[in-house]
Amino acid sequence: MSFHLESIHELAQRRVQRLNQRCQRAQRALDDALAYYRALLALRDAGALQLQEALRQMQQARHELAELQFERDLAAAEADRRHEKPASGQRDLLLS
Repeated sequence: MSFHLESIHELAQRRVQRLNQRCQRAQRALDDALAYYRALLALRDAGALQLQEALRQMQQARHELAELQFERDLAAAEADRRHEKPASGQRDLLLS
């Protein structure tokens, strides 16, 4: 049973790592969107539609990053919870 719990913990840790990588990519996307928006603001001939679209992209990137961070934090908490040894008489939720 110990091996089973360790493999469950290992899978949970890998999921957290994948979510970390996705958060890093989302952060880069947000940074790029912000840089593009700022570059448009610096241009005198940037149109309102261009600015609106760049702002929308920036807001979307920020939203996606926040969702991924929440999912990552939740997965990390779950991985930590599963790694703790259950008290006597308790069973892991996956085993129930």
